[in-house]
Amino acid sequence: MRAAELIEQDAIDDTLSFVVEQINPDGGFRGRDDKSDLYYSVFGADCMLALGCDIDEDRFGEYVHGFGNGEGLDFIHLCCLARCLSRLRNKIDSRLAETISARIETFRSADGGYSHVSKNAEYGTVYAAFLAMLAMEDLGRQLPEPGKVLESIDGLRTIDKSFANQRGLRGGTSSTAAALVVLSRLGVPVDPTSGDWLMARAHEQGGFKASEHAPMPDLLSTATALFALRTIRMSLDDIRNATSEFVEMLWSDNGGFCGHVAEDIADCEYTFYALLSLGCLA
Repeated sequence: MRAAELIEQDAIDDTLSFVVEQINPDGGFRGRDDKSDLYYSVFGADCMLALGCDIDEDRFGEYVHGFGNGEGLDFIHLCCLARCLSRLRNKIDSRLAETISARIETFRSADGGYSHVSKNAEYGTVYAAFLAMLAMEDLGRQLPEPGKVLESIDGLRTIDKSFANQRGLRGGTSSTAAALVVLSRLGVPVDPTSGDWLMARAHEQGGFKASEHAPMPDLLSTATALFALRTIRMSLDDIRNATSEFVEMLWSDNGGFCGHVAEDIADCEYTFYALLSLGCLA
C-alpha cells in the first residue's frame, strides 16, 4: 500500500501507535469495545502491514488459529478467518483451506451468488460476492463457478448502471464499488457509465457520499470508491487534493481515523479505510 507516500513520518508513527494499542493480550484486535474480533483483526493486521510494521506472528497466530476450521462462524467471520490466516507467514494448510472454502460455499444463494445474510437465500448480495472472492484468493483457491456469481451481480444492476447490494434497493457507492472490483477481477469489461456514476458521488468538498442523496461524505464510501475507480483505471486527478484533505480531516488526536466528520471514535476499520484512500491517491 502506498499510503505512506502521503503521510509524514510523525503521522505514521502516531497512527501505528494507535493500531498497536488496539491489540489485546490474546493477540486479536479490538473493535468498538474491548473484545477482540476477527472482523477488526483483518483491518488491524492490514494497517500494520500498510505502515511497514510486522505482526507478532506468535500472538496473532494463536488468536487466529483459536477459531480452528471456522465451525460455527457466520459468513462474514468465515471470510475474515481466511483473510487473517493469509496474513501469517506460514502457508495455510491445504486441508484447513479446503474446509474453510467449503464452509463459505454453504452460503451460496439460489441465484448463484453468495449471501452474507443467511444460508439458502434466494438472492445473493454484492457484499458477499466481494468477500467470497477475497477469501478464496487468500485461501489460494479459485472462486467456484464465477459465471454464476456474475449472473447474481448482474441482477443487482440498477437502471442508472449503479449496483444495489440487495434486490429491491437503490444503487449505493460501496455496493457499486464492490461490484466493479469483482467484475474487473473476473475479467469482465466494466461499463464506463458505472464508473461515471461512482465518480459522481464525489463531494465537492472532498470524499464520497454513500448514495446520491446522502448529506455528507464518509470514509467507507470514499475508500471503496477510490479503490474501485483505481481498479478500473479512471483518473483521480480532479478529486485528488480535496479527497486527501477530507481524509486528513478525519484523523483523530489518538492517531486513528474516524468514519465521518460527525463521529469522534476511531477504530482499526476506519483507519484502514484512511490508509487505503491515501494509497489510492498516492
